This record gives sequence, structure tokens and C-alpha cells, in this order.
Amino acid sequence: MPSPVYRDDSPGFQTQAVGNYPAASDVADKDNIFLTDEGWVYRHFKSLDKSRFWDEIIWAGDVTNPPTGNDPVDSINDPDPDFLVGDTVQYISGPYPSADPTIGVATVNAVSDGDIATNIPFKLVVGGTLAAPNTYTWTVSGPGAATISNATGTFTGNTPAQADTNISFAVVGVYNVTCILKSATNATTGSIANAGFNAKTNVVLDTIGTVTISGQTTPKVGSGLTYSAAHTGTAPQGDLTYTWSATPSSGVQLTAPGDNPEEVKVVFQTQASVTSTVIKCVVTDSSASDSPKEGTLTVVPHFEIGNVVIAGTKDLTAGSESAIFTTTISGGSNPPANDLSYQWSATPSTGVTFSAATGSSTTVTVANTGSPVLKCVVSSAKSDPTSVTSNDIGLRVGAPATAVTLIGTLSNVGSDGPVGATATSSARGTGLTVIYTVTAGEASNLTIVSGGSGYQTGDGFSVIGDQGVTGQVAG
Repeated sequence: MPSPVYRDDSPGFQTQAVGNYPAASDVADKDNIFLTDEGWVYRHFKSLDKSRFWDEIIWAGDVTNPPTGNDPVDSINDPDPDFLVGDTVQYISGPYPSADPTIGVATVNAVSDGDIATNIPFKLVVGGTLAAPNTYTWTVSGPGAATISNATGTFTGNTPAQADTNISFAVVGVYNVTCILKSATNATTGSIANAGFNAKTNVVLDTIGTVTISGQTTPKVGSGLTYSAAHTGTAPQGDLTYTWSATPSSGVQLTAPGDNPEEVKVVFQTQASVTSTVIKCVVTDSSASDSPKEGTLTVVPHFEIGNVVIAGTKDLTAGSESAIFTTTISGGSNPPANDLSYQWSATPSTGVTFSAATGSSTTVTVANTGSPVLKCVVSSAKSDPTSVTSNDIGLRVGAPATAVTLIGTLSNVGSDGPVGATATSSARGTGLTVIYTVTAGEASNLTIVSGGSGYQTGDGFSVIGDQGVTGQVAG
């Protein structure tokens, strides 16, 4: 005959079997009940870490799975059975955990075992808000006496650290440490926090040791960098918690954890972040004797100017023609404009004039013929390196035109006869006018009437309105 269904009430009879067990109780707690192949069982814990217990059958029966309505079915003495859910708190010993509506749920942060010869720190963690005149009281129950350094007191505000205490245990054994928080001394209820502690002899606790941080000390702005923390102690990696910070923090983005738990990804994003910055990591481990420990690394972020390229017209006429030269910066980390400075120069510099020798662009005029070389140095106090030199541009500076030489045989130049004071066009020069003679459709005897400006020896031109006439300027 198959097993009946024990769970729920349709068709099971769970309410009939265990329905009288309350969700929260220090005598018969619903959270301590589970279903086995021998019926419903109540687990009585004999140690605070729940490693020692005995199971009591409270409703016997032959339970199998299938039927699936019984699932899950565990066995008596199963170390990790599927308990029913009451208030999610299993009763072990001592006062039943409770919570004041304002103070909230309280827990104790401490190691689970330690040496009887050592003062063990116990810290209070509060889920709600403390206020004056809330009180705290620490008590210890177990096989021997315990000395509490800060047994009772009154909070002055939302300051849970005021209740932190050190406790030493006289003899070996398992103890229950309780902290009761009340809204006032005469309050009858409050938040209760329990913690188990196993006092031993000659216990060697884990240590964090010295914490060191590694990573770039001169990081580039805008680049994602990884910093990592290492410790010299015996605490295993899985027990450690890492908390990262940067001081000052303006313009600094921290993303933790990085690819590994002990790492953080850092991006220095703005000009405000380009200053001496302390990267700090606080390492904690509740079971380490020296927790917390911290390590720091001082870094100085920097911009990168990048590549500087200057551009402008290379061919100029001495004394009469100017050209605009500009700078283009690329491939860097965009240092702010107010941190950049410019310095133009020419070699040789005699006769070379810059309209704005410290501007990002400038107009160049050269008084003498020759081949001066231009360059621009861009500097930034917050960049590394602090200056970058542009490419060189060699100028070709010629003399103004004084004569005109006809190029080739020209045709289709209009009626025969002299043509005078005719304007010309060129890719560069302006104001040049010429006269010439047309004989049998061919132009000859070109001469300059007005030298204009910008022309120099070797320039080509054409006569405006009569494109059959072209020429070359001679010196």
C-alpha cells in the first residue's frame, strides 16, 4: 500500500500533525521541524553551531516518495534537512531572538571560536536605528565564567559601536553570548542578538597581516586600470572582504570587485582627479585576530598630450605675404584647454614674425628670402611628458616678381595689337597686371605693369578673361 501524503492538507494532514507549533518559540519552534521517512521530526540542537543535535519523532508514520506530494523526504540525523519555515529563525538556546520595531534586528559580529587566554572582540550590528536613551546589556551562559569588558550602557545616539565589547572565557566549552537592546532601561521587550562561541585552548587564529596594494603610480587619465590588494597573513582568500576607496574621490570611478575579489578597477575621469590620490583597501575577516587591516598606495594621475601636427602654406613671398599655421592634437587623453600652452619658433628666426607666438594658431610673415623651419611646442603641467614638439615645416620664401616670361606658343588670344594693363589670376598672388602684344593670334612681349603682392619667381598665372594667355613670373 503506498504511503499517504503527509504534506499540506489537500489531501495531506500537515496542519493536524504539526499545526500547533508556533512560528517563533523557545520551546517548540516550527523552524526546527522537518519530514523524514519515519514521520515528522523535531530537531533539538545541543551546540550553538548546530553541529550537535538529536531528533525527536513527533508524528510517526511510514513516509515514502513517491507520492511526490511528500517531497522532500529526508532521513533522521540528516545534517542538512529541509525544515519548515516559521519566522526563519531556528531556536537553539538562550532567549529567543526578537526585534524592537525601531531598533530592528540585531546581530553579533565575532569569531566562532578562540583561545580561553584571549580577549575576544564582539561587535554589535543593528538593522534599524538607535537613539538615546536606548540601552544594551551583554550576558554569557556556558560551562564557566566569562569576563565582559563593556557589559552594559546607554547609547547617546545611533552609535552601535558604543556597545562593542571584549569577552574572555575561563574554561573550555561552548558559550552563548547574548546582547539585549532596549528602548529604555525599564522596557520589557527589545531586540535580542545571540552568538555562539567555542572556547578552546591554544587556538591559533587566522591573521590578515600586512596589506599591500599594487598598480600604476602614474596612471593616465581616461584609462581603466586595475589595482590589487595582497596580504601576508594566514586568512584564506574566501574569508576576506575588500573595501576600496580613493581620497580625494572627485572625478575617480571605482568598480569593485574587479576580475578577482581582491581587485578594483579605477578610472581617473576629469581634471579634478589629476592630483595626488590615495588608493586605500580595508581588508576584513571576522575570524582573523587582527581584522580589520588596511593598505594604501599614493598615485599621481596625469594627462597625455598626444601627437601635435602643424599645417599651413609652405610657399611665401618675402616681405609681402603671410600664411596661417594651425595645430592639431590627437591620440592623447584630452588635457583641458586651460592647461595647454603653445610656443612657436623658427630656425633661423631672423626676419620671421608670429602674430601669436603662444597661440594654438598663428600668422607667419617672413621678411627675407630663404628656408626657415617652423615648429610648435605644446606643454601641459598635468601631462606626462609635460611637453610635445610638433612636426617641422620648412618654408620656401622667394623674392617678389620683377618681370614676366612668356611660356610656350599661345593662340586664341583675341585681336592683333597691344593689350595693356590686363589683370591676372593665380593660385596665390594678387594685384599683378601685365601688357602684351598679339600678332597673328599669338601673344608676346609680356611685361609687368604692376608687381602686385604674393607673386614670386616661378609662379604661373593666366590673364583674366583671356585664358589663352598664360605665363611664368621671372625674377
